[in-house]
Amino acid sequence: MSNSFNGNSITKEGKEYCGKCNGTGTYKWGASVNGKPSNVGTCYSCQGKGVMTKKDVKRNDYYWNYCARII
Repeated sequence: MSNSFNGNSITKEGKEYCGKCNGTGTYKWGASVNGKPSNVGTCYSCQGKGVMTKKDVKRNDYYWNYCARII
């Protein structure tokens, strides 16, 4: 869809699919052995919902732009 507020597609309810977990609600990182990731946890960006509301996007943007430091 062309409507988005962070480049991700938006559902019918006006919520944005999470780009970190691809809408699953589960964040995976680290090595993958035989298709199974070594580390799995709840996605912080969408809080495990798989979609983000405008409030979630605002919270994440604030954190990524003002709190997180890239070294």
